[in-house]
Amino acid sequence: MESLLSIWVSQGTFWTATAHIITAVIGSGVLSLAWAIAQLGWAVGPVVMILFAGVNLYTSSLLTQ
Repeated sequence: MESLLSIWVSQGTFWTATAHIITAVIGSGVLSLAWAIAQLGWAVGPVVMILFAGVNLYTSSLLTQ
């Protein structure tokens, strides 16, 4: 029974969790960003990027409080 419980015990640290979150967010974002901006064009693309940067800043501040 003890060996089964050891599976559920977390071995990660704050830094490994942070690294996993960053790679998950950056991985999908970098792969799709160029295509999304190309679809939106030069006029709307930068505006949408700035809008989502503001959303990201807001949600990051919510997570740190």
